[in-house]
Amino acid sequence: MKISIIVPVYNGEKYFSECIQSILDQSFTDIEVVVINDGSTDGSLSLIKSCVQNDSRVVVINQKNKGVSAARNAGLSKAKGDYIMFVDADDYIVRKDALEPLIDFAKENSNPDIVCFRRVGDTRGHRVSSGYSKLNDNIIGRMIVDETINTLWDKLYKKSIIKENSIKFPVGIRMAEDLLFNVQYFCEAKTIGFFDEELYYYREDNQESATKKYMPNKYDDLMYVNRKMSEIIDSRSKAIGNALSYIRIKNVLSCVRDLHNEACALSEADKKKLARQYKSDNGSTKIGRASCRERV
Repeated sequence: MKISIIVPVYNGEKYFSECIQSILDQSFTDIEVVVINDGSTDGSLSLIKSCVQNDSRVVVINQKNKGVSAARNAGLSKAKGDYIMFVDADDYIVRKDALEPLIDFAKENSNPDIVCFRRVGDTRGHRVSSGYSKLNDNIIGRMIVDETINTLWDKLYKKSIIKENSIKFPVGIRMAEDLLFNVQYFCEAKTIGFFDEELYYYREDNQESATKKYMPNKYDDLMYVNRKMSEIIDSRSKAIGNALSYIRIKNVLSCVRDLHNEACALSEADKKKLARQYKSDNGSTKIGRASCRERV
């Protein structure tokens, strides 16, 4: 069983060597590594070529800068593995024997459509013991609320499900594109496995990460993602509907908080105007009896 590991790179020369070495050194060797240089302006492309020139398992795609979603879509179009894994160029796999027990777990549990594992120090949600189950709306709702559905790098995905359902990353937004991809995928998946091991290191100290920057278009991007999620999944059950309402309110509060980021150059009057707009736009969003109007 082959794993295709997709690594998008944009100006990632600082951390790429550690990232790619952690992949190529895996004791599980039936891997394909698809590295996409997304128009880097630093020395990333030269570094990519020097790191991978002696390993036939690596496929390099060099493209003009189109954003991480387009880069991942390009990687998916080339991937040939049974399972897909995503690794960011500033992160790494924590130990050399990480993939071997992960794929053994998948085989022992009927090859779940999704295999979840943990990153180092992850405090999201409640601890789930290793195991396998049918995927249902209660699990999806819980993962939306505790935000474990938000991320790509702690999961294995079946290439067949992605291909058969034409699942792609949304191009043109810079926030929550991982979440929207996952919601599409989870709607098609039938089974899920939880492997209770820390296998991935997510680098939180990278200030160039999109999750660290002040982003003027964050509100528009998040509301777009919320609308698309509602179109895809909202009507499935009350558990899903409540989870989506909860995350929408949380996103609005996050956008209000970001107005006070030191990098936000808006005047105090404009900040207050936007906060009122966010409240007005989402005042009818409800979870049970409570509404966004009572929170913002």
